[in-house]
Amino acid sequence: MSSPRSRASLALVVVTVAIWTTRIGNIWGDAALSDGEKWGRTALALSFTILAVAVLVARVRRATWGPTAVLVLAGWTIGVWITRSIGIARGD
Repeated sequence: MSSPRSRASLALVVVTVAIWTTRIGNIWGDAALSDGEKWGRTALALSFTILAVAVLVARVRRATWGPTAVLVLAGWTIGVWITRSIGIARGD
């Protein structure tokens, strides 16, 4: 049986991939965005996807750097959503 931390890290990976990886198709399908906006948003989505893959690889390999990868992904998630929340609250 897996530990609660292990299940939580797996849940973080699944949610991250579901949200950010599928967002890439939405970005490129949005005709209202300029190419620069599309590339910038794609880079953000890829940063999440790459971190999620790193966490998954660490889990599979039982790597010693696994907890660090989880903390980086969680920290990046929190930072981005705080920044986005401020932007949403300001209405821009």
